[in-house]
Parts: sequence; structure tokens; C-alpha cells
Amino acid sequence: MEAIGTKRAMPSHRIAMPEKMPDTEGYEKWVTEFAPLIRFLAHRLAFRLPPYLDVDDLMNAGVIGLM
Repeated sequence: MEAIGTKRAMPSHRIAMPEKMPDTEGYEKWVTEFAPLIRFLAHRLAFRLPPYLDVDDLMNAGVIGLM
């Protein structure tokens, strides 16, 4: 039995690693394929956000989110 007030260690969970690292060609293909959509959404969001947020920054965030 455990004494009152003692803590048991939490089981450690392994982080799932991908079997194969994604290639950069796949990223480039996705970025070129979805660039018009990212551009459209960035311009659409720019009207609703404060003026100090640049459209280019929104597009960069969209590309990073795509990756």
C-alpha cells in the first residue's frame, strides 16, 4: 500500500515521430497550389484587422500554417 500523501510518478508518454520526414518538394507543391487561396484569405482578413498588420505578414502566416 501507498502511504498517504505520496505521489506516484506519471507514466511517460512517447512523442509520435513520423516514419518518414516530409520532403521539401511536397511543401513547395502545396505552397504553389494553395498560394492563390492564401493570398485571397490574407487580403480578406486584412480589412477586419488593425492597419499595423501587413498583408504580407498574414500571407507568411498562412504559408507556415500550411506546412
